[in-house]
Amino acid sequence: MSDKVQILLLHKKKIIQLQKFLKKYWNKNHIFVKNKKFLIWQHQNKNLITHAAAFYKSKLVGIQGYISQSHYDSKINKNQIFLTIFRVIENVLPGLGLNIFKFIEKKTSADFIGTLGFTPKLKNYHKWLGYKVGYLNHHVAVSKNTKKFKILIDKNKKFFTKKKNDRYNHLLIDKNFLFKNKLTHLFKYQYPEKTSVFLINRYLNHPIFKYKIYLIKKLEKPRAILVVRDVFLKNSKATKIIDFIGKEKEFSNIGNVVNDLLCEKNNEFVDVYSFGINLRYIKNAGFINRYKAKGLIAPEYFSPFIRKNIDLLYGYKCKKRYIKKVRLFRGDGDRDRPNYI
Repeated sequence: MSDKVQILLLHKKKIIQLQKFLKKYWNKNHIFVKNKKFLIWQHQNKNLITHAAAFYKSKLVGIQGYISQSHYDSKINKNQIFLTIFRVIENVLPGLGLNIFKFIEKKTSADFIGTLGFTPKLKNYHKWLGYKVGYLNHHVAVSKNTKKFKILIDKNKKFFTKKKNDRYNHLLIDKNFLFKNKLTHLFKYQYPEKTSVFLINRYLNHPIFKYKIYLIKKLEKPRAILVVRDVFLKNSKATKIIDFIGKEKEFSNIGNVVNDLLCEKNNEFVDVYSFGINLRYIKNAGFINRYKAKGLIAPEYFSPFIRKNIDLLYGYKCKKRYIKKVRLFRGDGDRDRPNYI
């Protein structure tokens, strides 16, 4: 790498330069280009915009964004991060992307680095970097109440039939509830770390998306937390499971929530992308495995809407002592964010 290349964390004064770079080399309509306030909300940390930026002869030639879990709760260790948008100008400097990545590793002293939804052409590159790489599991619960599907395609008509479990109930909760109630014990089963404050700032304080958070209880005792978001196509909708907190086996017991969601007007399906939850618990909750269900199309993209299945890649590397606790959902990193305005 030429000594004329400087890699550093991007100062907030350079945010316009970042926007111009993304406009020219990524997408002129990307939300970071069009909405500076959202870029700041997601990435500003004091005087920095959490992007490693490479400059060559004063020109911005490459960037790698990242978000620390501590961005949403300062009490979480800063060494757990998710990579976000990555772009280098092609054929300018060989090995630039690798050097940017190594810079982030060193600068953050990361115990965990994760990434979701990257392009398949980078799959082997992530493996070479030492990531554990694979495709997120994708499971779907199809409404039996929908007469005509406008979003989903289900040629096999395998509907959600999970019976209500009377020992479990659920409660839609808000910021005040999360602040006032001690739910710390629910967060100890997973890595990277999350907290009640994290949920508030990541989801309930989101400036664009509207999330709902449910507390799942067994005989009135808190057992798990479920984060969801509705997506719409004209008069129809679907519900995406965005995050799950609690013991792994408690995923088996979200069926009552799912049933209530499917009973909402014009709701066609509930789906979840996941890693780290045993498949039998997802099946026990009443979901079907989209990868094994021929003729089932549960779209992921709604802006713009694309009626096709999307296989989402994940990658992560972490300290050995955390590997068994790693869980990944849509809400991690910036996988669930608006792309365009």
